[in-house]
Amino acid sequence: MLNTPYEDQPVAFEVAREVLFPADTKTAEADAAAAAVASPKTAPATAPDAARSILDDLAGLNIDLDSLDDLTALDSLLEKAEDAQLFHSFDLQEQMLKSANEREQAEGRLVDRYGGGKELGARGIRTVEEAMEFVKELLRGRVNSLDPDEIADACRAGQGTMLGKEVIQPWELAGVLAGTKDFKRLQEHLKDVLANGSAVDLGRTLRFLEPHAGAVTGSEYEQFRNAGLGRVRDLSEHAELLDGLRKWITPADELLKRAASENPVRALEAARWLLDRFGENLQPRIFDHWADSHSTMPLLSELTKLAVNCPRWESMTSAAYKDWVAEHDAEQKAAQKSVAAGNQPDPNAAAHFQQQWLDVAEQLVGTKLDAGKDLARRVVVDCLERVTEATQFLPMLDAFLERLIFPSDVPAVIAAGKKLGIDERLIYERLGQPLEQLAQNVRDNVNDPDRYKRLIDKIRNIPIELLRELCAKAFGDKNLCGMAALMAVDMAGAAALVPDPFAADACGHKGIGGGMNLLKQWFEGRGRLTDTLRAHVKELARHALTELAFDWIAGGTGNTEGGMVPQNRSRPYRAGDELDQLDLEATLDSIISQGKQLDHITEEDLFVPVQSKGQAAMLVLLDISGSMGGRELANCAISVVMLLGRMAPEEIAIALFESDTHVIKGFVQERDLDEVTDRLLELAATGGTRVDAALRWAYEQFDEVPEAEFRVLFLLSDFEFFESPRDLEALTLSLAAQNVRFLGAAHGRYSKKTADHFQTTLGGQIVNLRNLDAVPGLLMDAIRNVN
Repeated sequence: MLNTPYEDQPVAFEVAREVLFPADTKTAEADAAAAAVASPKTAPATAPDAARSILDDLAGLNIDLDSLDDLTALDSLLEKAEDAQLFHSFDLQEQMLKSANEREQAEGRLVDRYGGGKELGARGIRTVEEAMEFVKELLRGRVNSLDPDEIADACRAGQGTMLGKEVIQPWELAGVLAGTKDFKRLQEHLKDVLANGSAVDLGRTLRFLEPHAGAVTGSEYEQFRNAGLGRVRDLSEHAELLDGLRKWITPADELLKRAASENPVRALEAARWLLDRFGENLQPRIFDHWADSHSTMPLLSELTKLAVNCPRWESMTSAAYKDWVAEHDAEQKAAQKSVAAGNQPDPNAAAHFQQQWLDVAEQLVGTKLDAGKDLARRVVVDCLERVTEATQFLPMLDAFLERLIFPSDVPAVIAAGKKLGIDERLIYERLGQPLEQLAQNVRDNVNDPDRYKRLIDKIRNIPIELLRELCAKAFGDKNLCGMAALMAVDMAGAAALVPDPFAADACGHKGIGGGMNLLKQWFEGRGRLTDTLRAHVKELARHALTELAFDWIAGGTGNTEGGMVPQNRSRPYRAGDELDQLDLEATLDSIISQGKQLDHITEEDLFVPVQSKGQAAMLVLLDISGSMGGRELANCAISVVMLLGRMAPEEIAIALFESDTHVIKGFVQERDLDEVTDRLLELAATGGTRVDAALRWAYEQFDEVPEAEFRVLFLLSDFEFFESPRDLEALTLSLAAQNVRFLGAAHGRYSKKTADHFQTTLGGQIVNLRNLDAVPGLLMDAIRNVN
């Protein structure tokens, strides 16, 4: 009626009223009934009368139609009728929850779990019996993803027999058997889980038995719990059990001692995972057990691999460093005596000296602990004080600064340089000048972007008081270049000291701090930005990520649309092809398969070789565990976008992993690049490093591309996994059976034992990277050289 032209709407209204409320419906009904009686056999079937249905519904509502002023009032009454149905559905749910019948109560809880009264109303469910059928079907659909309380309520609601036939997972079956009180089968099943299940299976089974632990199955629960904990071999298995149980159980001290003595690195990795998941810190206890097992001071290299934030580690590391320095000095004196005695000096002595000190400093920085980093800064001073040749001093200092390791005592470094005749201005230029120049530029209201760009990469941090002063000056002068430079060094810290609009305008202004720097600052500081500024910076970071990734793509050669692996194939002979280039094998196969005589051969039976490209499948797993910083996360994100833009969709699968596995794309999946970049920009380095689920996903993915003629697994990690090589053996052997080759990339210190296991089982190679800036290039090389 409202769609009718305005001047005709009064007429339309009357027509609509007549359609909905005919003037004499009883007469029409009588005429229709008479016609039906007159010719019962020949009367045609008539469609249901929509108007009649509407009137029946209205009659059921006991509405006084004469009191309705217009259709708006009718709409209001109909809405009230819908509300009445909804109230009835909630009443039904309430009735079930408050029922004295335990079965109905359980059904009520399940109804509440599956949407409550609103869902009952939407499905037109009015009775308890209908509600039970509704619950039954949903339970069937959720088999293999049920939770413990859900199964317990299902058994109380009489659905246990059905679930016993449907469930597959051992933990779900244990919950069903306990819920249906089938204790004989339960005992046999629990024995089987203990004998054949993994630690995670044990934990999950315990979790599904918990709703019944206080009832008649208490004894079975306690026996299984004690047997499961007794089967745990080390802290990693204990952590896997708790992962399945999702509940904290303090490990026995004897287990910690054994774990610390057998494999302390793996034990600490498990402890870090437990800290992340449950908030319980076992690392100091493990370190104490490990330290107690040593009658003499451990080596510094051992302590840096077992970094734990506790006083004992700090004191032992400091003592071990002193021992290392004393041993180094003794070696130097022995070498000097040897030269004084007339022996030839070692031509590699200077390079060896430099590498020794750099290795120690990098190991200490790699601990990620403040105490380790402070000691690394002390290493710079101790090293430079021992340099005896002026030509070695500045290169040695530069080598430390390139690694962003700064001396703890600048005056001591200046003094050491002066002894060798080094101009202190050259030293200050390397140490303090960039920050001093930046501060002076801001104070002088300099607006030259190039001057700022040359400085920001040389500055690691800005003291908070100086940052506050410079931010206030930049804001007062509306100096966007200066503010951009401050944000390029500490985005979150600087942005918090000025209004959001000014910070937003300054971020990346005239390219200052853009590109990789912007991504690094985003990953390191996004959590401390205001919502408004965060959204703005995220868009800038998205643009930077895409641009950097496509810069790598543009540097590649060709494309991979036809596949990455060269293949020798054949095609039919064409006019113009050289006869001496015939593919004799393909030609003879064709002739023989057709049963032709030689004198019947035509040009159509001839084949010539052609080189094409066959399909490959590259699966990339990137470790983003807690050891990853902002720059590392940025390089991982760039690598992912680069791969998606560079390779054919069916040739690339990517996942990121830490404690959990985050799938970016499978081989048979399409992914929108904007969606992917959005996910990548929310990456966070958390948790420990568990690779088993990621490897299982890899196996499933390779299984989905049987046509792939070349398969490669690229794994970027420090290989300090939660699992041992023995735990991973079945998975790596399965991948080997799929003809998967391995390309590993390790950054910094890594577990050579685990990395070697992958290389030995799958073949391939491991590349040790100094930092992750090389990852995109390494992946591009892998694409180009995959054959």
